[in-house]
Amino acid sequence: MSGLWVASHVVLWILVLIELVCIIALARQVGVLSVRIGPTGARTMNVGPDIGIAAPPILALDINGREVTLGTVRGRRTLLAFVSPVCSTCARVVRGLNALWHSERDLDIILVSNNDHDIAEVRAFAEEHHVTALPYVVSTDLSAAYQIQTTPYAVLVDADGIVRAKGLVNHIEHLESLLAAEESGHPTLEHLMHGKMPAVSMTKGFLTTEEGHGERANR
Repeated sequence: MSGLWVASHVVLWILVLIELVCIIALARQVGVLSVRIGPTGARTMNVGPDIGIAAPPILALDINGREVTLGTVRGRRTLLAFVSPVCSTCARVVRGLNALWHSERDLDIILVSNNDHDIAEVRAFAEEHHVTALPYVVSTDLSAAYQIQTTPYAVLVDADGIVRAKGLVNHIEHLESLLAAEESGHPTLEHLMHGKMPAVSMTKGFLTTEEGHGERANR
């Protein structure tokens, strides 16, 4: 009986070691894949004001009666976030916006919902997610001016009132990608990454980059 117990113990340790090797191999492959894919940013949609042009000038009142100006020379960057009180993804994004507002001191954040939601519903949403300090506008005209078709969506306007980045934002990493794109001078983070990657072509079994260096392709 003792011999059987020892054998089962040895088999168990062999299985544990095999599992450990598989986990290490899987982690390595995930790392390689993440390097190849690169950072993922907000997906830009070809709607609303084009990047590089002036944002539509709008004067509105938020849900607390405060005056909100958009698309003008404000001297500060402005992140315009279109959200819905009944959208679970929007709730996650709003929490990210609150964290971003506390960390980015030179950034104004304005929340926008359309008139499908009444003021009481929007106020309850803002209170639940602790963003009552942020301007929150309920305006179908504003959504129409930016041609918003789905939420959550964000538009970054620079200090001179020019649209610098925009896209669908499903979590805080997408929001941060808009800021990174604006700071880099590229319309999107993907545009920046693709601009840094050399073009690759296949010629007679070699991978060749624009710099003229080649290496044999793996088969």
